[in-house]
Amino acid sequence: DDLPAEEVMNLVEKKLYEITQNNTNEDFRDSKEITVSMIDEINRLKALGNSKLIGVDTGFKNLNEKTSGFGKGDLVIIAARPAMGKTAFVLNMALKAIERNEGVAFFSLEMPAEQLMLRLLSAKTSIPLQQLRVGDLTDDQWSRLSAATEEMSHKKLFVDDGGYATIHHVRSKLRKLKAQHPEISIAIIDYLQLMSGEGREGRQQEVSEISRGLKQLARELQIPIVALSQLNRSLEARENKRPMLSDLRESGAIEQDADIILFVYRDDVYREAKEKEKEMKAKAEGKEYTSDFRRKPEEDAEIIIGKQRNGPTGTVDLIFQKRFTRFVDAVHSPAFEVVYEEGDIPANTGNIELPPI
Repeated sequence: DDLPAEEVMNLVEKKLYEITQNNTNEDFRDSKEITVSMIDEINRLKALGNSKLIGVDTGFKNLNEKTSGFGKGDLVIIAARPAMGKTAFVLNMALKAIERNEGVAFFSLEMPAEQLMLRLLSAKTSIPLQQLRVGDLTDDQWSRLSAATEEMSHKKLFVDDGGYATIHHVRSKLRKLKAQHPEISIAIIDYLQLMSGEGREGRQQEVSEISRGLKQLARELQIPIVALSQLNRSLEARENKRPMLSDLRESGAIEQDADIILFVYRDDVYREAKEKEKEMKAKAEGKEYTSDFRRKPEEDAEIIIGKQRNGPTGTVDLIFQKRFTRFVDAVHSPAFEVVYEEGDIPANTGNIELPPI
């Protein structure tokens, strides 16, 4: 009876969305309706043949094989320390989706839309990002850029770069966008900790409400919502800096609500930082230091599946092409260690799945 105005608005918008989608949202669904729905889904999967992709395509073959794609209604968390490339990773996903003529909603709380497009164009055209930033292009590159911008201008990419978002803001905008553009297949938020909450009971409670709200919205709209997240700085003190679930900032609610949690990790980021530190130390002591570390055009990258509600955890290998802010599948991916978090399989049992030859 005494609901906050924002909550009342949310309920009204939700009801309007349900009406426009012919969704009666009954309190209970009887067994006949559920059974028919399940058979329809099984028939859909059968029609796919032996395809391992039953959800929304991630854009990466190796990741699709381990996740079967992102499920409709999934909340997917992608987390990393700064400079690992988490924004580049989701932009690559977005690029692959719009190239399939699907729609993408992107909430950018840190970067203007023009910078996002610059990165997308670099990844698409194989023109180094730095050259695009300064406009130093060859005739061939100008030609490729012109063709790419013409193509991209017709794609269904929708960016909100206002820099401010609450869960109410995201709900309201996504419902409206999805109603206008049913082809929207995925929504991306960069990043979760920049979203604002009610602020009544502390930041941890705010993040809890945000993650719960995003999960409910994903189920309502029947699309995966991908939210980027920061990791705690404390992992920098460890010898092995590969992220774990406990490294998620304000992790309790995020870990609970997420269907899939992925960590982006590139060992070369730490190796390069360590070499720079040694070089500076030697310089301060008046000594010479010659590093054996060499920057490479392609760096090994790991996508660590820290949680998957309906599948295995483990690591997927990718390649990061830094000049183009682009991730690509590793050609020869090593064995993938599968450890189910749930089920009857003991936690210490591992099943090694060899890649196809």
